[in-house]
Amino acid sequence: MRFTCIATAILAIAAIATSCEKTNPEEGNPGEGQTEEPAILETPALSVEDQTATSFNVTWEAVENADSYTYTINDGEEQKTSGTSISCSSGLSGGKYTVKVKATSGNERYTDSGWASCEVDLAGTFTLDVYLSDLYASYGQYRYNSIWFTAKGTDITAASYTCYTYREGFSDEDMTAEFEAGGNYIYPVAGQELALLLTAGFENGFIGLPAETTFEIAFYVTFSDGEKRLYRKTVTTEAAPEM
Repeated sequence: MRFTCIATAILAIAAIATSCEKTNPEEGNPGEGQTEEPAILETPALSVEDQTATSFNVTWEAVENADSYTYTINDGEEQKTSGTSISCSSGLSGGKYTVKVKATSGNERYTDSGWASCEVDLAGTFTLDVYLSDLYASYGQYRYNSIWFTAKGTDITAASYTCYTYREGFSDEDMTAEFEAGGNYIYPVAGQELALLLTAGFENGFIGLPAETTFEIAFYVTFSDGEKRLYRKTVTTEAAPEM
């Protein structure tokens, strides 16, 4: 009886040991009967480049193991590209645009990344260059008594400009009030001049000015979204040449 009990115990221990050996994951085939989970692709990092009032580009670095990218504009239809940039220009105007991009792959070992997102605000643009010019033969005006400017912009519906002797302490609020009040020294940009401002650039100038004097040229611009902005530049005429 005592022998029987010991033998039973030994058999039980052997059975446990055998059972443990069969279920030890380190000694069998770890992939047998199992499926490997696909790896998630890295989410692209987006950058906005070459932005104008009517277009912009979105770029990103290539994502490892991705063979294509899916993107949307303002949550519209999903589109695909195999490149690492998209150009957004067709039919755009002022306003905000949201671009989303995710990395994708046709390899079943990988699954789509999360969506990357960027927001672009297409506001109008305006540049103003003010300068002195050498002799203009048609006027006989030299650098000492003439000022010239080139203005160029996009998405602009109205503009006006003026030229004043520089007034220290004259604030943007003061200048804006003068534009909105109008007057003899406020010059509107309209018709062909406005068309030039929106394309090649609108050029004009003021002649017969005193030498060695600081002047200010200011533009008051209205964009298509109704926003109004003030732009100011100063320039000093040179001493009159010796005769």
